[in-house]
Amino acid sequence: MRISKSDLKRIQREIRDYDLAREKLLELSRAAARLSGQSIMRVHRGDPRGAAGLAEEAGGFIKAIEELLKENPILNQLGYALVAQQEYAEARCLLSIVTQGRLPSLREVGVGPMPYILGLLDLIGELRRNALDKLRDGRLKEAEAILEGIEGIYEDLLSLDHTPAVPTFRKKMDVARRLIELTRGDIISESKRASLEKAIRDLRAELDRLGGRKGPNGGRGLRSALAPSRQ
Repeated sequence: MRISKSDLKRIQREIRDYDLAREKLLELSRAAARLSGQSIMRVHRGDPRGAAGLAEEAGGFIKAIEELLKENPILNQLGYALVAQQEYAEARCLLSIVTQGRLPSLREVGVGPMPYILGLLDLIGELRRNALDKLRDGRLKEAEAILEGIEGIYEDLLSLDHTPAVPTFRKKMDVARRLIELTRGDIISESKRASLEKAIRDLRAELDRLGGRKGPNGGRGLRSALAPSRQ
């Protein structure tokens, strides 16, 4: 028995078309993910305009991916598009938070629910980095505001049901929880250090103030009075 020639031709054509579409999807996904990653780096380097340009360019590839998936729905099972879309969502959300102080909606980002929530989970790591930058610059209150924001994102995502259907969701949630705990610990340590430094400064200022007063020992100030006498 043999396969009919017409069936062989049809099978060969569909395999070829699928392979070409798969290669195209991989190319588009890599480009979108690369540009999104570069956009994130620009945000951390303090270049929001450059970050916005890269994010917009990545958005063009995301739209091309969506069109390709409409023509070839079978490609959804490969996972290339999901990775690119969640990287893009992460970049768009980070840029919006840093430049506008708000989290963009699902509609504003322009991806599906699944890549949106996965992008938000990856975003927590980038926001931790931003919080650490604030701490290094002595901007404790801003770091505390970032921590409050990422805790809110985590709590909202924790409230979702049926999340086992979302690939890597549980793993990313576990990572996010650890990052939040680390960030909280860093902020608490910095807060204690800042409080101690302030207490020391206040004590020195008070000693200087009291040292300027004349004491009962012949007009010497407090520091002079406390200093050991020379024989």
